[in-house]
Amino acid sequence: MERKRIAVDCFTVGPFMENCFILSNEEGKAVVVDPGDESEKIISHLEKNNLTPLVLLATHAHIDHIGAVEDLKKRYSVPFVLHKDDEGLLKMADEQSRMVGLSFGDIPEVDIFLKNENEVLTFDNFRFDVIHTPGHTRGGVCYKISDILFSGDTLFRNSIGRTDFPGGSYSQIMDSIINKIVPLGDDIRVFCGHGPDTTIGIERKNNPFILDPEQYKNIL
Repeated sequence: MERKRIAVDCFTVGPFMENCFILSNEEGKAVVVDPGDESEKIISHLEKNNLTPLVLLATHAHIDHIGAVEDLKKRYSVPFVLHKDDEGLLKMADEQSRMVGLSFGDIPEVDIFLKNENEVLTFDNFRFDVIHTPGHTRGGVCYKISDILFSGDTLFRNSIGRTDFPGGSYSQIMDSIINKIVPLGDDIRVFCGHGPDTTIGIERKNNPFILDPEQYKNIL
């Protein structure tokens, strides 16, 4: 049976320039990863391209990654997926917003809590391997589909996510990157929560945090 092609579109949204991703297949089904803000922009793309969203996946519960979830849930009645270890952070969305002079609105209800170390999520022909990658937050995850990884704020091009927020840990994020992400292979394309995409091979060779973790342990 011929495999259905999956396309990936990226939208940079909100004041924190967060990357929201929409995956779509040839049958018009879609998955939204990290709908962080500007729900109208996300909805416009879905409807302009006649896409039906199946699920909303969050890599973690910082407000810049979940800000559009409630609007999308209300419009499309789709499930919202988050790791259980970020439930407390989700409940602090109002507090997170006030800390940066923003307001949040209604906190979305989680329909599917991720709890196990390695889970698999399947929606239509979208099959995601879920990799728990704590460090930026306790419940941070990466979603791998085929040769693509959505890394959230765990891994960036030539950098890593901050670990000085509540629930952050430099030792944990480096363990997540070195022992869970790097072994996936050099050819894996990485779509990051902020900034440009990269590959694991590029990061393995050039990322200063991977090359010398000890040098930076007191910075982030």
